[in-house]
Amino acid sequence: EAVAASIVELTRSLIDIDGVLSIEHSRQPWKPFREVFSPARKQLRPDADRLRLCYDPCNLLTPGDKVDPSEVTASLAVNELSMLHFKQRRDGKPYPAVADGDIDWPEQLRILNEKRYTGPGLLEIEPHRNIWEYLEGSREYLRRCGMQTE
Repeated sequence: EAVAASIVELTRSLIDIDGVLSIEHSRQPWKPFREVFSPARKQLRPDADRLRLCYDPCNLLTPGDKVDPSEVTASLAVNELSMLHFKQRRDGKPYPAVADGDIDWPEQLRILNEKRYTGPGLLEIEPHRNIWEYLEGSREYLRRCGMQTE
């Protein structure tokens, strides 16, 4: 409750300057994160859209609480999302491109397209000497997987 109240206070201070608070779920287990994020949004009604989630499905694999990223993505309302991070892991290790791996990007994009997500996306590529090739390959992979662009 105290953490949710702090988030509400921060969000209200941003509302005063016409801002939005975007919180990234990073290393914490999903359930406790959601138990803070959802009540904070409820407390902000009718300004709940001023508190949003910077969503990175790959981060769901970090804490080891064994949540299914596709189930989590399906559970989110599109108006909860501020942006989407694209990155990948293979066998539990960061991978320098968005490609086949631990996150099922074709499934993630199918779900997000069904929800009509049109917000920003960020390619979060691991450092590598071939960064530009990996970046272009990641963009092409996401297009092939069904990423819709405007």
